[in-house]
Amino acid sequence: MISERKDKIKRVALTAARIVIGVIFVYSGWSKLSRPSAYFQLAINLYEIVPTALTPMLAKTLPWFELVFGSFLLTGYWTKRAAAVLSVLTGCFQFLFVQAMIRNLPIVHCGCFGERISLTLLQSFTLDTVMLLTLLQIEAAGLLPPSLDAWLLTSGPLPAAADPI
Repeated sequence: MISERKDKIKRVALTAARIVIGVIFVYSGWSKLSRPSAYFQLAINLYEIVPTALTPMLAKTLPWFELVFGSFLLTGYWTKRAAAVLSVLTGCFQFLFVQAMIRNLPIVHCGCFGERISLTLLQSFTLDTVMLLTLLQIEAAGLLPPSLDAWLLTSGPLPAAADPI
């Protein structure tokens, strides 16, 4: 009985975390997409690790990954894959933050949320560490209702359309 209760609490906590992390990524992607990509290009260039020629492409595609896979995680659609993709992104962000801190780059805020939310590199690294550990747990947990994955799996196949006469 205690084990069942612990499992239920864990499922509820992971579902809540899935929703919160999904909202964070959706907001992060949206905040970058709502402004000209040149602003995000400037933020990327501050890390001095991405070749300048690749910065425009990265500034235009990365926010879409955050928005799409954040939406998947938020709604519980393609949950394991979304958690895996966002884990890789989060790990890359952590690498960027650490190398910037080690090199003592003059970065005032991370650029994660545009100018709307300002986090230091250490704050961003801490947030990403918590999110990465949680994303790995979400990925390992599998099906976490309520989610689109659970609804699609339990609703069965759609009824076949009637043959036209």
